Amino acid sequence: MAIDTVVMSGGAPQSPLMAGFLYALLKERKTFKNFHTSGAGALMALLLIAPKNGNPCRSLKNWVEAGVDDQIYAGLPVNFKLFRKPGPFASLFHLIAERFKVPRTNIPAEATDPARAVLAEWFATSTSPNDKNAIDRLETRFLNLWRMGPDPNVLGTLRQNPDPIKRLRDVWLTNWLKTDEERRTYNDFVDLWFSALTPSTLTYKSKGLAAPLPFLEDLVCFEKARHFGDDRGGHFCVNAYNMTADAKLAKPIKLDRRTRNQSVMYLFESPRVNPAIQKEPLGPEHIRAAFSMPFIYPPARIGDDFYSEGADHQPLNFHESKTTPGPRTIVLLDVLAELEDLLVRTPRDLWDAYVISIMTPVVALAHEDVDDFGNRHPDIAVIPAGWNIPQEFQPFLMDWSFSNLDKLFEVGKEAGNLFLFGDGTAAHPPYKDQLPDYQAVFGCPLPQCD
Repeated sequence: MAIDTVVMSGGAPQSPLMAGFLYALLKERKTFKNFHTSGAGALMALLLIAPKNGNPCRSLKNWVEAGVDDQIYAGLPVNFKLFRKPGPFASLFHLIAERFKVPRTNIPAEATDPARAVLAEWFATSTSPNDKNAIDRLETRFLNLWRMGPDPNVLGTLRQNPDPIKRLRDVWLTNWLKTDEERRTYNDFVDLWFSALTPSTLTYKSKGLAAPLPFLEDLVCFEKARHFGDDRGGHFCVNAYNMTADAKLAKPIKLDRRTRNQSVMYLFESPRVNPAIQKEPLGPEHIRAAFSMPFIYPPARIGDDFYSEGADHQPLNFHESKTTPGPRTIVLLDVLAELEDLLVRTPRDLWDAYVISIMTPVVALAHEDVDDFGNRHPDIAVIPAGWNIPQEFQPFLMDWSFSNLDKLFEVGKEAGNLFLFGDGTAAHPPYKDQLPDYQAVFGCPLPQCD
């Protein structure tokens, strides 16, 4: 029996588990056809379906780079790389920070360098007379830039050629920072420094602490995502909680969670199934709406409705459309209910207690979703991933440190390999031959996996 559907839960700090699982399947040219997701699971699925760099293996593997270097995280346990200050200056300061970083293995340099663009425009203006002193020549250049603009031929050349100042600095830093780990630490210090310098519009009256997923378009190609499933029958969906619709419900409906969810949990999908709910093809605004976690991100507005994160209300999105009716098997990548004992525990400190307070109700809802689905669909077999977290990493499962994310990715890979090849026991049979091939789902060969 073919296994073509995966359900992926919310749970951002534990998301490398899901990334590692999907990566292990890709290494064997295998994948899924239907992706039913909540919260962070949606982003992991999109890194496979429509990676911006065109290589799903590399995108999934590089997700661990979202973690903060351990030496920094030990003193400042906040992920300033993902949760950035809101305001109009944040993007500019982030781009300038990229200019000061050093190249790393498999981490491409930022395509846009605003400082380099300014220098190119300045040097591409008409040549100043040589008989003027330095101050006069500088003044003439700025006047020419204002009056006539840069020479298009010179400007194009300067923008394409390597920046000599940055090239010199990169050579010096790469000779000083010998290893990839040292360069990661340096780059994360650059991120921290520019995060601290960034002016912010955050005030007491703000509705969210951080800018909503400012990195999203850097990771996901939505031109490809919105066409997923158009011609080969694949399906992606993520749930979002419609706050506006919930406010209009009668009180008796709100008392029953299943009935209430049917009215307020909206699905954003590719391809579109319900144009009345999702008026436009899948875009970044839909993913931001599905990630709008209260306090952290402000509510997202689409049309006249406001949305918050679907995973807060329905951590497991057992969506049943686009699947074969009758007995079948689905795969469950659950990093909430399955890891309850490691997520709901005695806190290490005040910050850890705050994170646990967020996870506790979500874990309980995830258990309820699993039990409810099993009771309503006894003919559908659910195969859980089965995460085997090493004991020394268990207390840090919700940390955003690089070492934790890197280890979770490896644990996810191990779970994926066990799912593919089994271990020779009846409890873990091999499922590789029951999975769709990547080319059959996407219509193109899989790019080379590193």
